[in-house]
Amino acid sequence: FPSHDICVLEDGINSSILLFDREGRFKKQLLKLGTGPGEYSKIEFFVLRENSILVYDRSYQKLINYLKSDFSVFQEYKAKDYFLGGIGGLAEDRVFLVSDSELEGEVYKGYGFFDAELANSNYKPQFSGNIEAFLAQSISFFSGNSFLVQPFSNSVFQIFSDSLSVKFKIDFGVKKIPEKTSEVVDAED
Repeated sequence: FPSHDICVLEDGINSSILLFDREGRFKKQLLKLGTGPGEYSKIEFFVLRENSILVYDRSYQKLINYLKSDFSVFQEYKAKDYFLGGIGGLAEDRVFLVSDSELEGEVYKGYGFFDAELANSNYKPQFSGNIEAFLAQSISFFSGNSFLVQPFSNSVFQIFSDSLSVKFKIDFGVKKIPEKTSEVVDAED
């Protein structure tokens, strides 16, 4: 979208994306509830891309790409994995998605790097705690770069089209994260 537009995920009765101009005037709404092609039951999150908005519907495990210009359906993908959030606008229109699909034991698929067609992916597996504590706010975009703050870490990673790189270390002062942390394995209900 032009830099003067604002997108808002409306997560009430009707799961939709609202588009406003910088003065707060409503422009249009993406609302395509249903179970058919190009429709969703609930928007878990959306990712802005070069010319489209990628919407994720967890209940039907599908990603739907809508054109920004008129919200028409550009393409729909059946997701093999479950996702919690992500960011687009990476080089060559690539997408970064965070998956909570379990690989084995306490390891999840983790951080996924996808090509523009979402056909090819490369995952960086992560321990369950890093993924289960993930929030959409853990990903941000500023100064033309995308960043990930990993839970339980003092590292801020820069997100590239196919990798992560530590960009900053947060100094917590006297409230540092312990070098050795404990893990609750057999929690009771």
